[in-house]
Amino acid sequence: WTQAPGHGNAIITAGYYGSSNFYDNNGQRRAQAAYRKYELNPYIEYGLYDGVSVVANLFLQQARQDIASGGTRQNQGIGESEFSVRMRVWEGSGFVVSAEPMVKLPPPDDSAFPPLGSPNPDIGLTGAVGYGMTAFGHAHYANIDTQYRYRMGPQENQVRVNATLGIGVARDWVVMPQAFFTFRTKDPSTAGFTQSAADDYDVTRLQLSGVYRLSDTLKLQAGAFSYVDGVNAGAGNGVSFSVWKHF
Repeated sequence: WTQAPGHGNAIITAGYYGSSNFYDNNGQRRAQAAYRKYELNPYIEYGLYDGVSVVANLFLQQARQDIASGGTRQNQGIGESEFSVRMRVWEGSGFVVSAEPMVKLPPPDDSAFPPLGSPNPDIGLTGAVGYGMTAFGHAHYANIDTQYRYRMGPQENQVRVNATLGIGVARDWVVMPQAFFTFRTKDPSTAGFTQSAADDYDVTRLQLSGVYRLSDTLKLQAGAFSYVDGVNAGAGNGVSFSVWKHF
């Protein structure tokens, strides 16, 4: 969905992710030295025109990687930044279809360890379909996004599929089960592992959260997520808390 002209939505998410395991290049779960990431993620949508919104998705991160020989390496700062334009293509009968070209910029400092992202920019295009309905006295919605992402570096390109259900369970409560899939378009001959977006990887992340409406313009969200399958990817779990502000 796009925002109304002159209005928008800001979501500030604080998250924690930790892992002592990873999926190797054969998809087998292996033990590793502990990795932890703390993240603040401002996400802003703003309606420019009817059916056209601009989107900014920003990350402030602190990553800590224990070293098998002893000690901990730490890196903190601005992570990857994503900017896009969401354009409504069609709307009717409860459905909305949109297209969203995007660009991802690398972290300002891409030399420190653990890395906070890929040192190269990406460009991509997302096609999204959403559906809203009312049943059993509550509003519900479903959304699926499919994105092709071209990575300007040695990494393979990606296909990303995100699916969300919003299930109204009470007057001010929505339960949100979500699934996030990332697939590399082909298997590289070699693939290093740094537990960051700089890697070539496949991953499946499942998340369950609840959203509580404090008012027409303010919502709170809390949830937990887990990386349940992958190749050359972390196999950890995390929690998040978000504040939604409509303006």
